[in-house]
Amino acid sequence: AESLGLTIKLEEGFQEHNNPKWWKVRPEPMQVGELKQRYGTVDDTHIGSPISIPYPESYKELYPRVRDAFNAVIQKSQGDILIVTHGAVVNSLTTMMTRRPATFQCATGAIVKLVANNDASYTALLENDISHLTHSAAMNTRL
Repeated sequence: AESLGLTIKLEEGFQEHNNPKWWKVRPEPMQVGELKQRYGTVDDTHIGSPISIPYPESYKELYPRVRDAFNAVIQKSQGDILIVTHGAVVNSLTTMMTRRPATFQCATGAIVKLVANNDASYTALLENDISHLTHSAAMNTRL
């Protein structure tokens, strides 16, 4: 974000799945002030969408939470959007936007690039791409 002159706008609806198999207790996200102090580019004036995330959270509860967060972001945004999040959320977004089940288990650091079609659906140009992790120069030409 810093190298592009952008700020990070936090959206709670894109946080990791509150899967009780992964978390023994409800995970507590870092406070916005602490994130801004640590990363600098966090926009502490941005008010994210008020989305309640249950704990424990089932996969059935995850999908509508992610859908609601995405719809809120789309309503507030113009142009390209970059969402940085976790695997289960990426798979939910991909399923929702392409109108087909995600066919991959999202790898750590993977890129999924979706572009809008005229009919409000999206096409995946990249799915689970990790080439930038070993070939950083290739990322600039592929995105």
